[in-house]
Amino acid sequence: MAPKEYTEPEQVTCTCTIETPLGMMTAAAEETFLTGLWFIGQKHYPMEVSDWETRPDIEVFRWLKLYLKCYFGGKVGNHDFPLAPRGSRQQLEVWEALRTVPYGRTVRPEALLRDVIRQSGCETLTSQGLQAAIERTPISILIPSHRILRSVGSLADYPGGPQRKEALLGVEGVLSVGNVLRHSSSRAVQELTGWRYGKL
Repeated sequence: MAPKEYTEPEQVTCTCTIETPLGMMTAAAEETFLTGLWFIGQKHYPMEVSDWETRPDIEVFRWLKLYLKCYFGGKVGNHDFPLAPRGSRQQLEVWEALRTVPYGRTVRPEALLRDVIRQSGCETLTSQGLQAAIERTPISILIPSHRILRSVGSLADYPGGPQRKEALLGVEGVLSVGNVLRHSSSRAVQELTGWRYGKL
């Protein structure tokens, strides 16, 4: 009898819903990697959510909830979550470049385009391709596409909507709004710090 052909088991995508000051968000993860974070109803919201397994208790979601609580409280900036976004090579290059934009800073698209081309050698990337990749960023906030500003006061290109983009930049101190969102507890900050340094 011929041996059966081996097929790798299908990767299970877990999901949960997280409440934030800017609305409910859907998170997605595979094993210990965060693969998605979207505002419910935003542009490019994934169609396959109903096929995912609801598992709000897994560790990556527990720490994500803590991080978001601290983030909206203005207590933390950068993060060290293991991320695994799914996309084309060009999209992945753009999203990796977005992760280098510091907390509380913004960058113009043309500057980001130069950085992507310089770092990846991806000479075929156009400004239109860059914008498309930014709009399809699958992990909101942690891959900070909200830190891209086309021009002074331009907020219309964020898939979560201009009001959310304005609020996120306000939380980070870039704009004058956002202080009302800073409500996280010191306990959440302490728990998150403990996780980052392996104390929990």
